[in-house]
Amino acid sequence: SDKALVFVDNHDNQRGHGAGGASIVTFWDARLYKMAVGFMLAHPYGFTRVMSSYRWDRNIVNGQDQNDWIGPPSNGDGSTKPVPINPDSTCGDNWVCEHRWRQIKNMVIFR
Repeated sequence: SDKALVFVDNHDNQRGHGAGGASIVTFWDARLYKMAVGFMLAHPYGFTRVMSSYRWDRNIVNGQDQNDWIGPPSNGDGSTKPVPINPDSTCGDNWVCEHRWRQIKNMVIFR
């Protein structure tokens, strides 16, 4: 089990690519996502990976996100924007930063 990479989601399956389809839990359903990551971190199995994502304008047509190609928040010249940290330790400017969410951060400390 120490050789297994364990994760709830990744940048590909957040956008509907790869296995899992609609059954992938992501930050878009924050309550369920926090429970899933908490469950993963509570069990001493594998090498865990916690996501740090960004939001994009979704455009769902027939169950598919037409904007699945959109990259991270960027400036007009295409360079990636820095991640601003808000006074409450969350991230701003469309950065999600799940690893900074209180429940997930506490479970990382627990593990």
